[in-house]
Amino acid sequence: MQTDFRAGIVAVIGRPNVGKSSLLNRILKYKLSIVSAKPQTTRDNILGLYNGPASQILFVDTPGIHAPLNKLGERLVERAVSGLEDANVVLYVVTIDDRPKQSENDRILKVLR
Repeated sequence: MQTDFRAGIVAVIGRPNVGKSSLLNRILKYKLSIVSAKPQTTRDNILGLYNGPASQILFVDTPGIHAPLNKLGERLVERAVSGLEDANVVLYVVTIDDRPKQSENDRILKVLR
């Protein structure tokens, strides 16, 4: 019996410290990405592979997209945006209290367009 096999790439994006790495660790049931209260802990795109019975999903955990204040911040945003290049789907992570951060979310939405 042949089953259809599906595969794809999901870019996980959002502001710094919204829980992107925590979510990925939870989905994978494995501590792949570091989790910290300190913003910008993830400094490079991290790849995590989920294997299902008829599917395989490559998750790309990205640094937070923000308004950079220095060269390091610029590089982190560049890396986060580069994680979108090959993605089939974008998982945009926000927190329940993201309304006060609306301008930062607007910046991310412009990147997605």
